[in-house]
Amino acid sequence: MKTMNVTIPDTCAGYSTTPVCTSQASGGCALVSSFVVTDPNPSKPSCQAISSTSVGASCTCPFTPSTSPTPTPTPTTSPTPTPTTSPTPTPNTGNVTPPSNPNSNTYQTSVSTVGGSSDQRYTSEALTQQAGKIICSQWVGIPNDAVIMKVTFGSYVDYFKPAGGQFLCDLINAPAGAWYLHSNSPDGPFDPVQQPDARYLGGGGRGQGRSDPVGPYWGIRDPNTPGTGGCGHESPGDVFHCGIAFTLEVSVVNFYANYASLAGISKLDPNTYINGVTPSVATADKVRPCSDYAGIDFKRMIVRVTMGQFVDYFRPVTNFCDFLNVSGQWYWHAFNENGPWKAVNGNHNALLGGWNVYGQDVGVRSWGTFWGAPLGPTGYHAEGGGCCHALREAGPTSFQFWRPFTIDVQVR
Repeated sequence: MKTMNVTIPDTCAGYSTTPVCTSQASGGCALVSSFVVTDPNPSKPSCQAISSTSVGASCTCPFTPSTSPTPTPTPTTSPTPTPTTSPTPTPNTGNVTPPSNPNSNTYQTSVSTVGGSSDQRYTSEALTQQAGKIICSQWVGIPNDAVIMKVTFGSYVDYFKPAGGQFLCDLINAPAGAWYLHSNSPDGPFDPVQQPDARYLGGGGRGQGRSDPVGPYWGIRDPNTPGTGGCGHESPGDVFHCGIAFTLEVSVVNFYANYASLAGISKLDPNTYINGVTPSVATADKVRPCSDYAGIDFKRMIVRVTMGQFVDYFRPVTNFCDFLNVSGQWYWHAFNENGPWKAVNGNHNALLGGWNVYGQDVGVRSWGTFWGAPLGPTGYHAEGGGCCHALREAGPTSFQFWRPFTIDVQVR
């Protein structure tokens, strides 16, 4: 019996657990019966033989591994063995530790605000499409019971929600006769009201001493109707008038909107998140362009990434697109959506996401979740799906690429 080390510069996946004659050595040939992976890239790993047996003084060693398996959405092969070393953290030199902890009050604000000037004319486009305004299309898919729009006209504060089955754009742009919900309190109750006048946007506020229930109107739809600012009432006893300075504040409460659902069958790079992916016959993947969230203060965002049993929560430190697309950067991480938050950095410049495990994950997984690889001539870019762990009980040796995962976003 003889033991020896044989370095095999080829894919471990090509070798079965059945011993194979790999090379002729002094005193005999070695039958290698087990290997360890020293790099997490399944397509070009370094494979180190760790167990071998002498089989005689002379023999022919064919060194013909089988073809590496093609990745599939749900790999049936056993997970690749654990790497001997984790990727060395190499954050981008321009990134710095986040300056303030997201547990502070600066991270607890409403989603978006429009400050309506008394001397500007507000159309639907001015309210919802111009830079710095409420881009209501961002919230398509968020159910009406998760959205509250606070409207402030002078001393009057009203709260509106989209009607059932409708969304924020439906509320802001509602035509005459359309139904939505109104309350004088953010906690409700919310009662159904109808848009009362086709010339304006909004309306239907009731109570609080107003002489009529037509306001507050947050825009003017009809180009032939004069006026600027908001129209309605701003103090008890006054008459209906325009030229009112106002604010619209939109909050999304206790709801995660799906940003990306990835089936683990596609290669993922920054273009995936920048351009988005529309489900088709070729792929069930669904990704919204990250620019959809460009108008949202990153301090208001919680990003939830789910891969199997692992659920992680993040707070970006610059913007949503950079969070998804820049490798080796800093961000906040937590195991719970309410923290506590820990500053971590992507620990591999050849991958998107990831961090050095800590706390409850020590001994459970080797790396934090990766959600893609940058463009360029890297071995990792040949891999697809997410990486690396899906089952807590499988332990740190269970890492692999081509895993399905989801990314969801909550705005506070």
